Amino acid sequence: MTHKIYLIKHLDNDMAYVGITSGELGKRWYQHLHDPASAVYKALRNEGHRMTMGILEEAETREEALIKEQLWIDRLGTAEPAGWNRRVKPKPKPQRKRWEKRIFWMPRLLCPICKSEDIGMRGFEVLLNDTVNGPQSVSIGFNGVCENSNEISPFKYADINHTNGVRVEFWCWTCHDFNIQDPAWRGEGEPNIPPYFFYEIFHSSGNKGNCIRTQFVAYREDKS
Repeated sequence: MTHKIYLIKHLDNDMAYVGITSGELGKRWYQHLHDPASAVYKALRNEGHRMTMGILEEAETREEALIKEQLWIDRLGTAEPAGWNRRVKPKPKPQRKRWEKRIFWMPRLLCPICKSEDIGMRGFEVLLNDTVNGPQSVSIGFNGVCENSNEISPFKYADINHTNGVRVEFWCWTCHDFNIQDPAWRGEGEPNIPPYFFYEIFHSSGNKGNCIRTQFVAYREDKS
């Protein structure tokens, strides 16, 4: 929508008014004639109707028109008391937020059994809940093999509706004395000696509401 910056000028005393409108000049003149709050309305009654009205410039947006209006007020000197304008202050453009990168170190990860820091990452799993095709999971083992599956992720529990999540599997080198003879080392099965444990971050929409949850899942020997 085009906005017009216009000038109303008195022919006898050079008093003037700069304004903006998105409509026709005739309609805007009519509004000045019938708006008691308008400075032009008061001037018409105090100083007579010997005035002219014309377009100074046009602008595409109201924000641009407000800026140009103020420039014309300053250029022609129509602000009070030399003219009929009150000073127009364009709305400042919103400032873009600036972000500073910060790194927050979390506590070190310890083995839940022996409390050792000698931890290795055994594999990763990512679950994405595609609204069209259903849950999609991708698993990457410690040997770097990526497996795609259309089945529901193993870390989807009955009481929690996982929608998106990441699962990282760890093992403890202190608890495991791996060697080349161990089938797990060759990627042929589970470790002969637990524990291995998981850290999970997932979007939950279960009984506890819609939120992001984190949890550890660890196994230890059942001595019962």
